[in-house]
Amino acid sequence: MKTLPLVLILLIFNACSTQRENIKLPEEASQVKSRVEVGAVWSLLSHDQITLHLKNVDNGKNLSVIIERGISKRSVPVGHWELTGFEQEGNTYLSLSTSKKFVFSMKPKVDVYAGSIILGCPAITGAHFKHLKKMKFFNRYPFSSTSHHLCELVVGNDIDSIRFELKKTHKSKKLKLLQGF
Repeated sequence: MKTLPLVLILLIFNACSTQRENIKLPEEASQVKSRVEVGAVWSLLSHDQITLHLKNVDNGKNLSVIIERGISKRSVPVGHWELTGFEQEGNTYLSLSTSKKFVFSMKPKVDVYAGSIILGCPAITGAHFKHLKKMKFFNRYPFSSTSHHLCELVVGNDIDSIRFELKKTHKSKKLKLLQGF
């Protein structure tokens, strides 16, 4: 008989501790909310998938981001991010240019357009000219792999088309997308 009250007390404590795990404090909820839905937006116009290697110019941290054909939105911390290399089909390419590198800036609490990307090895061909014609501007960046294969990565500005596509897929028509470069 003396064990019955002890068992009841243990059950009550166990139920209370389980309930605590499901409760979110106001500061926990705001931290979760601030991490969701904001990120860098890319448009990959060639290839099915590439991994971008980025370096934060402000603090030196590295970040790898996988983007796929079409529009990709990925979480990237606030700061200035430099494209130092990329991976495509198992090959890693590093930037050849020491002075001209692509850098974009992430802002807090807003989506940032980080560019439309075309990749050509060794260079962009005429098949991609239709994409280049739609862009307001673009820049070419040379890359090389350890096996000395050269690639050209073009980052261009087609923000109007990207905004239009994103508005079609989002419920809210008040999409805020800032240009990051």
